[in-house]
Amino acid sequence: MKTLIVSAALAASCALAQDAPAPAPAAPAAPAAPAEGLTPAVIEQGTAAQKKLFDAMTSLRDSLAGVTDKATADAAAPKVAESCAAFLSAVEEGEVLCRENPALGTYLEEHLPMDEAALAELAESSLGSLLKIVLSGAFESEDLMQAATPLLQFLFNGDAVEEQDEDVDNDVDEDDGSVFDEDVSDIE
Repeated sequence: MKTLIVSAALAASCALAQDAPAPAPAAPAAPAAPAEGLTPAVIEQGTAAQKKLFDAMTSLRDSLAGVTDKATADAAAPKVAESCAAFLSAVEEGEVLCRENPALGTYLEEHLPMDEAALAELAESSLGSLLKIVLSGAFESEDLMQAATPLLQFLFNGDAVEEQDEDVDNDVDEDDGSVFDEDVSDIE
């Protein structure tokens, strides 16, 4: 599943360098025979996770379609955040399934519900659009930048932004909030 995401991200970045017209989506492929070692239930779960991923990309594309200035960027931010969260959730679900069923990733890559051109177009119009908007400053919208950060972090680093650990030592003395390690109250 991660290969699929990387492929989609690469397709998006390649599309950034081109201004090719978008190809028409292909008709969905007929269900294929299960791969050896995969149960129909596992294939169904993997296909569902894959559909969630593509739905999240479609939602992201639609959310970004009207972004033309700061006001529209701010307005789109909640839907962008929702789409990014759905994308990351689908990736996590797919990765868990693929760890538990190693043949599933290959099966899903070989049985995409759309052709490569349609996948590249979807990646460019969703991930590529997000990247273009963010790289151009997101129309100075902090809300949009924050909404996009977890997904961009994943695309560039391979992992989502994690919450800061509560045990992080910020060099603050727990007794008085001082940043000094020694008692300096007697200094004149």
